[in-house]
Amino acid sequence: MKIPALAFALALATACTATVTTQAPLPPGMTNACAGGVLQFAAGFKPARPVDFVGFRKETTVPRAVAGSPNGAQEAALTAEITSDSVGNPCSGSPDVAACLTRFDALHVLGDKCNGLPIVPKDAAFGAPEAKPSTGNCNLEALVYTRGDEIGVIRTIDEARAFFGIIDSPQEALYLVRLSGESLVCNDGAPAAYRALPEGGYEVQSTGFGACGGLVSRKILKVTPAGVLSVVSQATFVDCTR
Repeated sequence: MKIPALAFALALATACTATVTTQAPLPPGMTNACAGGVLQFAAGFKPARPVDFVGFRKETTVPRAVAGSPNGAQEAALTAEITSDSVGNPCSGSPDVAACLTRFDALHVLGDKCNGLPIVPKDAAFGAPEAKPSTGNCNLEALVYTRGDEIGVIRTIDEARAFFGIIDSPQEALYLVRLSGESLVCNDGAPAAYRALPEGGYEVQSTGFGACGGLVSRKILKVTPAGVLSVVSQATFVDCTR
């Protein structure tokens, strides 16, 4: 039996009903960390040692058949790009820019394998068809930098602390919070936010949203100048009832 469109729409609307009063988007004294609905970090980073370039590298792989393989072997084809959240030019301070860029482009933050499949450049064996199984799909975004001839990758919160030194910018505090596993979003209902503390360091707002779009968690974290994180307060809310 065909369900009338209006009845179907009403059913969807009533399936998710908010049960709490909307929370204030920003706690008193906090500043929205997002600009134009986007949260970016690199422009606010102040590394302990100056760098020529710092930014985020996004790596994605897709499975495909190995060209010319008689037994249906597969590989994971890598595509990599530097995102707009970057400052400077890779290898610009290297004594041999061309050689440095070759090493930079060959960087595999994902490693050598994706779910058991060897990772190869996307342009290698050009024309080989992409395979149907999804076992070779991997993706990762990591912070990378160049300093002279040095190429570095920041993977962990400890590496970030060493890279930044004293935490003296909101973006550094926000990035440590993200590396700790907290959710930082640019939802108008309660975006990522921060405030500077008189004694140094920052407080950062981390929020989570539920299936119905409502705020379900809010956490305020303190980030000391040494990069130590602690929870100042946290609250949970009911998103909707079904």
